[in-house]
Amino acid sequence: MTWLDLPGTGTNDHKATRYTFEHLTQYTYEEDAWDSYGTLHLQPARAGQKLLDYDLLLKPSGHLRFHTDYFGNVAHEFQIEQRHRELMILSRGIIEVAPLVLPDFLIRCQDYASHLPAHLTEFLLPSQHVPAGEWSSRMGFELPDPEEDLLMYLDALNSKFFSAIEYTPGATDVFTPLDEFSTHRKGVCQDYAHLMIGLLREQGMAARYVSGYLYSEHHAEWHGAQASHAWVEVHLPEIGWAGWDPTNGVRVQDEHIVVAVGRDYADVAPLNGVHAAGGKSDLKVEVMIRKF
Repeated sequence: MTWLDLPGTGTNDHKATRYTFEHLTQYTYEEDAWDSYGTLHLQPARAGQKLLDYDLLLKPSGHLRFHTDYFGNVAHEFQIEQRHRELMILSRGIIEVAPLVLPDFLIRCQDYASHLPAHLTEFLLPSQHVPAGEWSSRMGFELPDPEEDLLMYLDALNSKFFSAIEYTPGATDVFTPLDEFSTHRKGVCQDYAHLMIGLLREQGMAARYVSGYLYSEHHAEWHGAQASHAWVEVHLPEIGWAGWDPTNGVRVQDEHIVVAVGRDYADVAPLNGVHAAGGKSDLKVEVMIRKF
């Protein structure tokens, strides 16, 4: 077994909510596997959150190191040389999440471009899972009124996605093209997030993909709480990044725990890796979030 203890990150806030989280990933192989290499995005490390304690466990044991990636996420790299029939990765910790309080009025939609910092241009461009497209017209959504308040527009757009798409596990996978999803409109949080990001970028708004966890004890109707969840962040003038969850039709507050951010899923996948042999494999993933 390999343990990695890391210092806490982020900032504290007296209004923050404290959670414990556990994320178990378990692969079982029909034959021996060896020389397993991978990159993990499992450790929360974002502004507005304070990581109080964190452990990362690999079984079987191997080499483990971490670094901060291009987008500011904590990425761990592992290597397991010995033969194994099972790979277990357990990420767990204690975290405080503070809500982001937004004003009643921000700016008009037509003024957004003049407030956008040049270094965020990459979040306006197509990416691996979010190609360029006329997503507004495909979804039948009207373009924003130039005089409309930006926050009101984003809230309304989030609600439209929630109403227009049917949450249907198994209807898509990570390889399902966005144009196919936008036609059938059945999928999971990853699909909702990618499509909303595509539409926002089409309209000249800097948008990024967020991978994380959702605490839903008091919201039985919410989707995405028993696994990794995904939502959208938009860069707001004088505020920074703020989140919207189109899968559940809500603004992101202190029930959402950010793990990693990027242009789309490809930048923040919880696990990317390869191994020798192993044959067919079974994957089991469990996520547990509790209020502490």
